[in-house]
Parts: sequence; C-alpha cells; structure tokens
Amino acid sequence: MPEDLDLPANPAPEKPLAWELATESFGPDARFVLRRRGAQGLDLGGYTLRVINASMGRVTGRQFEILFRRFPERATGEGKEVIRTRFRVSGVTGLWSSMDSPSAVKSFSLGVRDPQNNLVPGPEGAAVNLVLLRQMITAQVGPNLAIGPPPQLSQIITVGQVENTFRLLFNGVIGFGGIKSSALVRVDFGYDCNWTVKVPLASSAAIAMRLLNRDIAFRTFTFGWSRPTKDAAGPEPAWKQLHVQGNSADVQEQDINLGGTSGPRAVLRPSIPCSIHLRAVTTGDQTDSSAAAPATYLTEAGLVLRRACLLLSGVPTEALGELDNLQLRLLARVSAPPTFAPGEPVEHSGTLTIDGHAEDAAAAKTVTSPIGNLEIAVLAERETKAEDAKEPALDERAAVFAARVPRPVLIAQSWKAGRRDRPTTDWIELHARLTRAELALPDAEFSRLQFEPTDLLIHYAPQCGPRRRAATAFCG
Repeated sequence: MPEDLDLPANPAPEKPLAWELATESFGPDARFVLRRRGAQGLDLGGYTLRVINASMGRVTGRQFEILFRRFPERATGEGKEVIRTRFRVSGVTGLWSSMDSPSAVKSFSLGVRDPQNNLVPGPEGAAVNLVLLRQMITAQVGPNLAIGPPPQLSQIITVGQVENTFRLLFNGVIGFGGIKSSALVRVDFGYDCNWTVKVPLASSAAIAMRLLNRDIAFRTFTFGWSRPTKDAAGPEPAWKQLHVQGNSADVQEQDINLGGTSGPRAVLRPSIPCSIHLRAVTTGDQTDSSAAAPATYLTEAGLVLRRACLLLSGVPTEALGELDNLQLRLLARVSAPPTFAPGEPVEHSGTLTIDGHAEDAAAAKTVTSPIGNLEIAVLAERETKAEDAKEPALDERAAVFAARVPRPVLIAQSWKAGRRDRPTTDWIELHARLTRAELALPDAEFSRLQFEPTDLLIHYAPQCGPRRRAATAFCG
C-alpha cells in the first residue's frame, strides 16, 4: 500500500514507502477485499482492506480490517510551507476470543498508544487514534510529532481474552496463572503482521509456560504465521507448510523445578538469559478421521539453556548435584483435536523432554550423592559418537526444534489431560565420567577411592508404589 506524496520542489521529496501484505500472513485460506473510502472532514479518503476468512491456528473463519486514511500535513523547507498528505492506519480485529469461551469472538479496534499505554490524539485534532503509516514501516518518529508513538496498531484487552485465544493457538501451553481474568494486558499488531502481547510493567502478572513449566515466565510474547521453509527443523514434514510460531526473548532467570509430587525431581538454574520458542501446526490426514494418521493440532514449545546448573533428586536423601556448565534443551509436545470442541480440557496430555551435555572440556567437580561425594564430569558428548558425526552449529530456534539424539543428560516427563499439578518425571539418565568417590567403607573413619576416568551411568526412575523412588548407578 504506497503512500501518496504531493510535494513541490521544497521541501525535498521523500522516498515513497510500501507496506507489503501477503494473504499467508493471515492464514492459508485468507483472501483480501480492497475498497475505496470516501472523504469526510479532515479525512481525505483512502482504502479499507478487509481480510476474509482470517485464521491463526485453530482460530478460524474470522475477519480483520485495516483502514488507510489520508490526512493533510504541513511541511516546511527553506522558509516555505506546503501541504502534503499522509496515510494513517487503524484496524478492527475479530481474531481474538472473548473472555467467555475460546470459540466466541470479541472484536475490537486497533489504534496508536504511547509507551505508557495512553491514547495518542489524531492529526489536527481528529477524534481518531491512527498510526502514521510511514512511521509504522520505518519504525521511526514522524517529523511533526512531539511524542513518537510506537509503530504498531494497539489495544488494551483482558487476560481472559488472551487465555482463551492461546487455548486455540497453542493448546493452552502458555497462559497466565494466579491473576484475575479481568486484568489488562496490551496487544500490538506490527507491520510484519505479527502480534505481541505485553504485560504492563506495573502489573504483577506474567505469561508462563503453563504446561511446559510454570517457572518459565516472561512479560512479552510475539507470534504470527510463518511461511514454509524447505529446511524446517524437526522430523515432522508438516513444519514445511504454513504454521504458527511464537517467541519471547525476556524469559525470567529463576529456578525451573521439574517433577511433581511423585517420581524423580530436578532443578534447573539458568545462569544466562534465554529465549522461549513455540510453533503449532495441523498434522496427519485432515480428510479422513479413520486414517492411520488422523489429523491433530500439534504444539511444540521449548527453550535452550546455554549455561545452566542441574540438581537431581529422588527423595531428599538421594540428591545429586549441583552439576554446572551444562547446555540443555527443553522441548514439550502437546496435541489437541484440529477443531476446538466445547468442553475439551484446558490442559491436554503431553510430554516434556530435557536433553543436553556439558560444555566442551568441562572440568570434573565434587558433588554430593546418595552414596557419598563423587568427583564427576558430565560428558560433553557420547563417546560412541564419531568425530565426523558431530552436529553442525545451529541457531537457537533451530536448536530448540532439532531432532532428538542421544545425549549425556536425558530427562523425560509426561502428564495426562486435565491435570493441575506439575508434570510427573518418568525417568532421569545422566552419563558422566567418574574420577573419585568418597565411599563409606566398613570400619573406616574416612575412605576415598581414586579412579582412572571411568564411565558412570546414573539413572533415576519411579519404583514400585506411588511414593517410592530409586536411584541406580552403573560404572563401566
């Protein structure tokens, strides 16, 4: 959508800009209808772009409108004043759900707000809040604005609306916890056609990985449609088609507790900032429910901890750690029916895997264990892995969704639909190299055994009975 520029020689003409909008940015079945708008008052007319059959994941069959309006603007140059026209933009969206139900639509307008979420007056006192199109494209402050508004179309909506929309988008993997559904957050629609949810700084709320782990929290989250890529990470071919993806780069640094009231437990302690990534797509045969691979709506969510500590435990007397300088990947997979049905559980069943290894040439460290202090070093990679078979370096998003391969640190969790507590740990496996053990020998006040570097496999798993756990160690 180009800008109209009606300028004489002075001031100097500006380079025309364009906002390219693709139907894929609004879903695989979206289509555009463009209509002219008549002039009214200071509004010199423009266009309305209506998106028919807009969608976002399981949010389907909805509408979205972008209104382009031309307004006069005074410009000066070399002592001369001229009038030129600028396109300003607003919107109306029906993509977000209401507080009542994920399937119910709550339409609202989109306009410009300053960083403090205050409405910004329109041009020449116009009673509308419009984004300057040039500013939205270039992300720069317009020359005649005293305060530069953010280059997005924005609105303040309730937490309940976001929660219900995320149930359709990401199978409820992310959401809010411990806050009223009537609390307010901000949503922005940017020139890249991505949405961003922002929690106000004054709010105690935070977006959390409800199903992955509630300890993983952040205050902003951006998502939108992703165009197909031939080199999409992961084994699932569906990722090579149009799918929803999202991310947040402000994950709060705090302990991540793994494991519920039963089964082995682990604590991850990130030492550097990390980012969360999500993606969702419909997989399988969408035309035949009786097919060998019927359609399902799959959400994957994960993050890479570039440096973290790990503490393992079965019961308080069976702790192992801390093991530091680890690189870990957390990846959750949650499936739901491809079409939302009233009454379906808020929490769908799913799995969480944590895999990783130590940083290269990690030094051995003395850690506590159920059998006494051990001097061990977590392996940087499996010894059985050939040197020429090492994985190539991946960017963070590719690393999150890369196919799982055997790694020295492996943790598996799962949960059933409708559960409210933390996921249960199925098992924990740790491959390390043992060099010393302070074992308690009979009739000895103190004992210590030195080893040539020896492979050590530590395995935590549930034992018989709901409240019993076991830790097993194997040397080789």
